[in-house]
Amino acid sequence: MPEYLKALIVVLTIGTSVFYFAKPAFVGALIPAATFDRLRIYWYAITLTGFLAPSFWIFLLILSGILLHIKYKEREKINVFFFLLLILPQTKFEIPGFAGIRYFISIDYLQMVTLATLLPVCMQHLVSHGRKINAPDKILMAYFMLNIILRMQYDDTAGIIRYIINIAFDIFIPYFAISRSIKSLGDFKGILANFALGGLLVAGVGVFEFFRRWLLYRPFSDKLGTGWAPEYIQRGDFLRALATSGQPIVFGYVQVVLIGTYIYLGQFIKSRTQYWLGLLLLTSAEIASLSKGPWVGLALLGMVLVLSAKQKGKRLLQLGLLTVFAAFLLSGSETGAKILSYLPFVGTLDEGSVSYRQLVLDTSLGVIGQNPWFGSNDYLLKMEVLRQGQGLIDIVNSYLAVALDSGLVGLALFVGFFVSILKAAYQSTFARTLDDADRLLGRVLLAILASILLMIGVCSTIFHIQPIYICMAALALAYARLPAALNGTLQPQKQKA
Repeated sequence: MPEYLKALIVVLTIGTSVFYFAKPAFVGALIPAATFDRLRIYWYAITLTGFLAPSFWIFLLILSGILLHIKYKEREKINVFFFLLLILPQTKFEIPGFAGIRYFISIDYLQMVTLATLLPVCMQHLVSHGRKINAPDKILMAYFMLNIILRMQYDDTAGIIRYIINIAFDIFIPYFAISRSIKSLGDFKGILANFALGGLLVAGVGVFEFFRRWLLYRPFSDKLGTGWAPEYIQRGDFLRALATSGQPIVFGYVQVVLIGTYIYLGQFIKSRTQYWLGLLLLTSAEIASLSKGPWVGLALLGMVLVLSAKQKGKRLLQLGLLTVFAAFLLSGSETGAKILSYLPFVGTLDEGSVSYRQLVLDTSLGVIGQNPWFGSNDYLLKMEVLRQGQGLIDIVNSYLAVALDSGLVGLALFVGFFVSILKAAYQSTFARTLDDADRLLGRVLLAILASILLMIGVCSTIFHIQPIYICMAALALAYARLPAALNGTLQPQKQKA
């Protein structure tokens, strides 16, 4: 039996199991039963198409038919987008050109989903609400206008058009559609529930990959002939899971965001047992990534949630005691010492990765110093010392990549965009009279954004990195934009043991 069929059988088995165990937790409390069944059908149809389509063109054709079937209301399209966001890899395919043009544009799975679900929502809001913009909008537009102007100095017309199309689909359509379409605090529950359900499916795949040392979506990429397939990467004795995220560090990054999302949803799940099983799966998937940066991001997520709680003193004491107890257990045995070797700051595994990151920092700062304000288009030529065995120069720091490409001016705009949203979300969380459920939403969004800003400092802007931070920023802005009168719209269910 071909490997892609074996992988498909395993993926379908994992997905079926996740749907079975998630249904009691999600249906009724988070998602209507009919919606849950529709999402399950979408997942089966898209997964089967991805693994069985004989070429990328056939895959796009069938995927388009499935996505065009989604003809629900505006809010439901947003919900479906978040469910579909993670369920297939972002494998890109270049549409060939002619007359000396190598290709017109590149397109991937997530861009197709954006086109079908979010573009109609975005167009509707542009027509009905006109050109109302706020501070984050202005900063984001200024950042990309700067990049377009800088690109005009060295790129041809076709390249500039491709760049504009890509940022429209990857950035502006999701950002404006999500930030403008949420009408009440209650809308967040459905959106985040759809995202968490899709996340549980890929978390199950990641845990399987870790234990069975088999990347299940590699045959998917090989079969579609896109010229790229995920690599097997080990840390110590274990394979690092990546599921649909392309790289283990990206998979770990995704799991941190999902864990934050699931913590918020926990107040609506009736059974504590079901809640803890879901959280255990997501946490196991985070561990399976064996990615130190996301582990630190997860710690920051928890710290922000603790510090923003009402009884933060008590919670800090509990967290401190738990940390001391865990350190005591780990330090007293051979197994504990092995676990410690995988941890950030104290671990000894993959010290070469730390050395490479330091080399990236030192080299990048030297190059930035030559063109500090607006960057340079040939900076990679000055960084040959960073070229790795695969022939790639990996700038494993999104902030450095921005500064190299568009200088300190671009970096200030990039960071300013997130700071402006964090400020607005913080004020909305603590300056308004909100009940505990509504305030927890703001705290979770703040914690997720804070952890994202930390994690992108240790990885490149690849695969799910950018879509996730744009979607989370848009959600935080939507939360901040809602009027203070919308209070008490999220009522948690009574918990059952």
